[in-house]
Amino acid sequence: MILFAEKSEFNQHILFWWLLAPLVALLILPGVMAPESFQVEPAEVRFLSNWGGQHREVTGSADDKFERWFVASGWVKRSVSLTQPQRLGGPALSSGASGWLREWVGGFWMLVYRVLWRVLALGPLYLTAAIGFALPAFVDGIGSRLKKRYDFGQHNPIFFYSSMHFVLLAIGLAMFVPITPLTLTPTVLGGFFLATAAAVWVMAANLQTGA
Repeated sequence: MILFAEKSEFNQHILFWWLLAPLVALLILPGVMAPESFQVEPAEVRFLSNWGGQHREVTGSADDKFERWFVASGWVKRSVSLTQPQRLGGPALSSGASGWLREWVGGFWMLVYRVLWRVLALGPLYLTAAIGFALPAFVDGIGSRLKKRYDFGQHNPIFFYSSMHFVLLAIGLAMFVPITPLTLTPTVLGGFFLATAAAVWVMAANLQTGA
């Protein structure tokens, strides 16, 4: 199958969308957005409450994990100490650069906390909805593919490879969703789920069987 011949290309896409893109976003966003931009939005708290989640329990769990993993371990303290002028060359560091670095560190840790909160708050709903959209789309797409074979119809390899790449992109975006600066509302997540389901359907309907 051509799919195996393109194994290295798929691996590169997986590496970029699943690992590098989220990491780069974590590093860049605190540099271009104010620290207060990374606070958990009230709309997301309402979203959690509307589907039955206990936001106080989620927030308490996020606070506890952040404290144990990043504060008690010394990561936050060490990163803040790096912003002190004497640690960065004293007078050679301008006050503007020092201030920007302090804001970056503060924004970075606020972003990390929000990612943790979102995973704890919306993770179960996110996984359930993703499977709920993608699985029926896959089953229906396979049904369409089998019907094409029975009727001597043709699958479209271009659609198959394009949708396969989109599915890989969607899985990568799934890892990026907790990092996104957008407020996670039902509309935002619903659009993502619908687009992913459509790509899964097209991929399954044009599946390469080797026949």
